[in-house]
Amino acid sequence: MHEMVEIFCRQNPPFQKTSHIRINANSGGPSTLPNMLDTRSEYQRITERRIEKMVDEINRVLIAIQPGGPPSKSVLDHVSWLATHLNGEIRIVSCLYDTVIAAGLVNEDRNSFAAQAGMINTQEGTLDEIVKSIATPECSIDSAVRWGIPYRDVIREEARKWAADLIVVGSPQARIRANLGIAGFGIRLASQSPCPVLIAKISSFTGYRSVIAAIDPLHRHNELTGTDDRVLNAATQIAGIQDSSLSVLHVYPNPESFELASSVEVRPGVYYGAENIEAAHRSAVTEVADRYDIDSERIHLVAGDPVEEIVDQTRKLRADLIVLSTIKRGFIEETVYGSTATRVAAESECDVLLVGPAN
Repeated sequence: MHEMVEIFCRQNPPFQKTSHIRINANSGGPSTLPNMLDTRSEYQRITERRIEKMVDEINRVLIAIQPGGPPSKSVLDHVSWLATHLNGEIRIVSCLYDTVIAAGLVNEDRNSFAAQAGMINTQEGTLDEIVKSIATPECSIDSAVRWGIPYRDVIREEARKWAADLIVVGSPQARIRANLGIAGFGIRLASQSPCPVLIAKISSFTGYRSVIAAIDPLHRHNELTGTDDRVLNAATQIAGIQDSSLSVLHVYPNPESFELASSVEVRPGVYYGAENIEAAHRSAVTEVADRYDIDSERIHLVAGDPVEEIVDQTRKLRADLIVLSTIKRGFIEETVYGSTATRVAAESECDVLLVGPAN
């Protein structure tokens, strides 16, 4: 018998104030040069400590079924693939809620309790059939039905309690192309999720042959939060499931888009200016890629708009998965510039793995 959960509510966090100079990098919108640590050795020490804390492999995957109907074929294909290749655990979670029934539960109305139990039992039967259809000896699969809102908070709490290493959400690809619904939901879920969030978009999914990690080592957030290491760690985990090819992608601003003196040191030993912008970014990207044994042939640098170039490169490189971070930004920045991750998630044809800020 599946357990009941309480109703989760979330209060929006206060808006953040951010000072910046305008440099369009992979994260999109405004950016600013990071504060420098005193020495290269100190930077390396902090980086090594971050990597040591990363998850070594994916053991627990939570499949989040969106309210309002059965899971899409895309999600089921992903679950089947994970069940075949993952020597771990999968939990399929469905979230239910009805405002009328919820009001009756507060008033301890017997009919409301009966209606709630009926909804849950019906959904449990649906999930049990799915579990039976994809069961494999290699992977432990179970299901759970949860009652509560907002949906993303219920899923996030379930992931924390169950210690999930990955959350998978999805919707038919036609719906994703029509609006930003699933992309926006994925971003909001990943922003405070205890683990990365995978948006399943490929309709006839058979696995990942090519994985691309979009990084931005000169972004102001990366130096203090280790964003790129978390992105590459997640990409390495996914690529390791089926021995997929892993590449690194970085989009940097066009030199003519700004003027900046090259005397500014943006990383230990790395100087930044309009005349050497490509070299500065390549040096920073190579330093990160080297930590994950990614050779120069799989490092791709392009200048231009982050969203346009990332989406274009995933097509050119025939990527099955793009991995990128979700950066916390202020309300004004988000409203004016939008979110690179949200737009990439909406416009790309491949799956998208979102890596949120460090908890």
